[in-house]
Amino acid sequence: MTEETADKLRQIELFSRLETGDLRRLAALFERAEYRQDDCLTQHGETSTCLHLLESGRATAWRMDAGGVEEPVRDLGPGDSFGVAALFLNDASNVTVQITENATVLSLERSRLDQYLDDFPQVRDGLLLPAAIEERLSTPQFDWLTADEYVVFFSTKSRWALVAAEVTPLLIFLVVTAVASLTRHILYLPVILTASAVLVGGGLALIKWQDWRNDYYVVTNKRVVHHESRLPTLRVTVKQAPLHQVQNVNMLKSGPIAKSFNFGTLYIQTAGVEGSIAFRYLDDPEQCQQLIFDLLEKTRSLEKAIERVAIRRAMEQRLEPQELPEEGTEAETAPPIQYTSGEAVWDIESPPAEPREQPERQSILAGIGRRIGFFLPRFREERGRVVTWHKHPFVLAKAIWIPALILVAALLAGVAWATIGGQSFSSVVLVLFFIWCLSLFWLLWRYEDWRNDVFQMTDSHIIDIDRLPLGLRESKRQAALEQVQNVNAEIPNVWARLFNYGSVVIETAGAAGDLTFEWVMRPRAVQAEIFQRIEALRAKQRTEEAERRRTEMADWFSVYDEMKEGSDSQE
Repeated sequence: MTEETADKLRQIELFSRLETGDLRRLAALFERAEYRQDDCLTQHGETSTCLHLLESGRATAWRMDAGGVEEPVRDLGPGDSFGVAALFLNDASNVTVQITENATVLSLERSRLDQYLDDFPQVRDGLLLPAAIEERLSTPQFDWLTADEYVVFFSTKSRWALVAAEVTPLLIFLVVTAVASLTRHILYLPVILTASAVLVGGGLALIKWQDWRNDYYVVTNKRVVHHESRLPTLRVTVKQAPLHQVQNVNMLKSGPIAKSFNFGTLYIQTAGVEGSIAFRYLDDPEQCQQLIFDLLEKTRSLEKAIERVAIRRAMEQRLEPQELPEEGTEAETAPPIQYTSGEAVWDIESPPAEPREQPERQSILAGIGRRIGFFLPRFREERGRVVTWHKHPFVLAKAIWIPALILVAALLAGVAWATIGGQSFSSVVLVLFFIWCLSLFWLLWRYEDWRNDVFQMTDSHIIDIDRLPLGLRESKRQAALEQVQNVNAEIPNVWARLFNYGSVVIETAGAAGDLTFEWVMRPRAVQAEIFQRIEALRAKQRTEEAERRRTEMADWFSVYDEMKEGSDSQE
């Protein structure tokens, strides 16, 4: 049976280059299962981790569009396979595969393949991955990606953008060298001018190249991102918008050169105040434009499919309630993975269970830290589901340096006067003490004013709070997370880059307008955290909406059953 399975695996493109021995060992990892007509192997919207191979029977793959209409895309028969992407990617399936004739299916689980490749690493080089999967696996990874987020498109600016940027340094070099050649009769001047041309032109050319290299565009399955870095100020701007907020994508090619070399600008329009995120000097902009439209369509159809699956399960639970397991029965454990080669068989034990995490013990230092936290707050605090950010300590230093200087000067003057001892000792000490008290009050006022200016995020809102000490005034601006259109981060200069602070601008569609978090630590991390909360809120809303619709459907069925029973009793 292993020989037959190995021959079938050779027909799959992924395994077509493997040696016979490798195919035999791989065939032993497949599990055989019987399916009846109308059973589903995969559901649109669910994440699958299996490669399936039909040994017998037939199946049909269905795809659902954004309107909820299903259409067949492929008929499957004996020897056909599907699900190669499920072995390497964590995407939700975009098709439903339904058995149309009683079938026997061989399935390979991703975890088994991963363990096999770990044990036989030479096999990994023999796999022939489809180009789309190879491209996905080779895309850059970023620390701001969420757990179920992946990069679909990554690009820097076109090479023609670099050519256009290098025109100015080239002109400077040519002009200065031309002047040097005209002044060759003047002692040392040609050498000085030529050296200046090389240094200035070359340095500017290097800066332009670095600017071009640091600007890139990213499209993921959840957002669009434009990262821009500028030399020599090291100003960094990161603009991003959730994919579901994209309203339109327009493409512009200006002039015959752009049309001839196929580069242009994409304007990704959202409902935010700035209106759009621009992908400038982009190679083959039509491809990126179509990709974004396809992602939007896929996202809408995926949400529709998830809703349909939830409704189907609710109906199945209502019509065919599952029996509870009998007491005393034990859950079946998965058999160990076996590798075979000819007549030899050996087992690979499953990894030991991870040890339970022990609760952290509260230390005395932690308790002391909480008590002094009022005076020394962390720049990011999380209590429950509320995250609070304080402004950078530079803001505090700028606010208190004058009163602190006066405070220290008054104290030193008092000590010096007490050491010298004058005739008007008591009056001078009183004056210095009065100045010292005023400066201390001023310093505490400024400190409390800094401490009270915070930015907060809950599960549903973004809040900007500005309070004066002693409760004299309080200003609070907030916006619902579901109204957030764009979230942009900016690191303005070299010092901000060095000490990692900047601003986060939250564009909303509500009456609150923009909310700007200024002087925050790690602005790109703050930006990523806000986006994660937005996605979590959307997932929660989708779940609640699906639950509401399931409840409504259950009510409809209940009323239908009551009406049917009433009509039957009358008969």
